[in-house]
Amino acid sequence: MKELIINTPSVLNLKQRSASGFLAFIFWLLWFYLWIPLSTFLGWYLGFDLVHFQIIELKHNAKFIDELLFFAQALTLFGLSFAAWVAYNYYRFRHVERRHQAFHVSNNQLAEHYNVNLPKLMEHQTAKYISVSFDEDGNITNHTSINLMEKKKFADSLK
Repeated sequence: MKELIINTPSVLNLKQRSASGFLAFIFWLLWFYLWIPLSTFLGWYLGFDLVHFQIIELKHNAKFIDELLFFAQALTLFGLSFAAWVAYNYYRFRHVERRHQAFHVSNNQLAEHYNVNLPKLMEHQTAKYISVSFDEDGNITNHTSINLMEKKKFADSLK
């Protein structure tokens, strides 16, 4: 069975995309907030409070600074090697266009492919909201344009 959720954020207007992004941000913050007790427990269990005591309170930080310097050097080396790889790929493929323009599909071809008559297809293309029903294999079984002011028709389309 094909997936029934149509995930096309490109058809959303700016207000809808902004609201979706804001809600996603809020729920990610909530998700991280809910993990705080577990991360605190793991930090305590693994002895990070001892690390804090040794490095900060007892001021045994000379070795720690040396380790941080080593990690910074390793990270710089990895970053430079990645930048070299990106530059190599850029100079190798900068004039090679592997993407091709999408071919044009006429309304007659669309109507034939989706088994819809041409006037109904043109009506759907200009409609703001469309209700589409699918069978188990993902084929379109029912489709109607929806005017949200006609609440009965909208409610019937959801059944």
